[in-house]
Amino acid sequence: MALSKDRSLYAPVSASYVLGYISAFTMPMLVGSIMAGLNVSETEIGLIISMELVGIAASSILLSGKVGVLNLRHIALLGCVTAVLGHGLSIATDSLWLFIFARTLAGVGEGATLAAGNALAAHAQKPDRIFAVAQIAVSVFTMLLVASLPYLTDAWGYKAGILSVIAVILLWFPAVSYFPVQPSTGPTNSTETRKIRFPNFYLGIMALTAFALMSTSDIAMWVFTERIGVSIGVSSETIGLLLSASTGMGLLGALLAAIISDRFGRLLPMTIVLLLLAASNIGLSYAETVTVYSVSLLPLNMAILFLTPYFLGTLSTLDEQGSWTTLSGVVGPLAFAAGPLLAGMIIVDGSYTAVGWMTGGFAFAALLLMIYVLKALKSSDQTGPSPAAAC
Repeated sequence: MALSKDRSLYAPVSASYVLGYISAFTMPMLVGSIMAGLNVSETEIGLIISMELVGIAASSILLSGKVGVLNLRHIALLGCVTAVLGHGLSIATDSLWLFIFARTLAGVGEGATLAAGNALAAHAQKPDRIFAVAQIAVSVFTMLLVASLPYLTDAWGYKAGILSVIAVILLWFPAVSYFPVQPSTGPTNSTETRKIRFPNFYLGIMALTAFALMSTSDIAMWVFTERIGVSIGVSSETIGLLLSASTGMGLLGALLAAIISDRFGRLLPMTIVLLLLAASNIGLSYAETVTVYSVSLLPLNMAILFLTPYFLGTLSTLDEQGSWTTLSGVVGPLAFAAGPLLAGMIIVDGSYTAVGWMTGGFAFAALLLMIYVLKALKSSDQTGPSPAAAC
């Protein structure tokens, strides 16, 4: 795919991230109104959320090995239309099982658009910056919806909330048209295609594992931050302000990643911020005062939104066709589902110390893996193709 300017990728890749994640990121704000509107239990609402995430992951898995030979514009547009149909169907029905089917359908569409965006960004000269801008876009629109959804659902119920998600998708729909018309470059011969699927296989697995560890480290601690604050006597008002401030600092992290990009390479910034993430998680688990709680909580979102573009940029380097970046769309939903489950299983008698060490350990393990991956990539740049480039 001939892409002369990275700037032509900002709009379509940002659109793919907004469309891919806006529903999942804002779903917690709709849980109460959906439960009331459909008269469902906590177990059933959990199934609803999980099935949408499964839909996103399924699209990413199915498309990951084919993005090199498929028309990305067609994938993105079809995914966008499918997501709108799924969300529209979830408004039109009052049946629980049809609602679950609709959310799954929406997830499939969201995952397809996200996969197309991940594959497109892999062709950029500076993919880290493209991904950082996409993180900023989805974060801004998530914050806007999170702020407005309580008013919408209080007045008109969960259907108004889903309509607002559809409105955001339609707002970004024109940007999807900026996906390139031609398919992603790649051989058409099936034998050749099999050979290029998932190049740098072992390094790709290691990088994806590190991304999964980082993502799980984030969500596993984040879901319990409010409970930790309450347990040490922090007022709900203060907790709310700190959570909002941490979310705002997340935008700062993504902006910083966009500005720095590859100026210092990937290893130095990732090392610093992964260590910061580990320290923040452990600090939160030991917090006994509002000062320690605040200092530990505030960097969490900043670290995640700073690190994510560098992880995705590394995956792009491993395969410019985008097969590894497409698989990153599987890691996010799975981490979102697995993180709270793992944390809940190891919390004993209300103590969050074990969660802190687990999540901090995950961040440190991700760092060790990325040190190996980035050094191997640097070595292969200097000496030629790596032996890991088989498959």
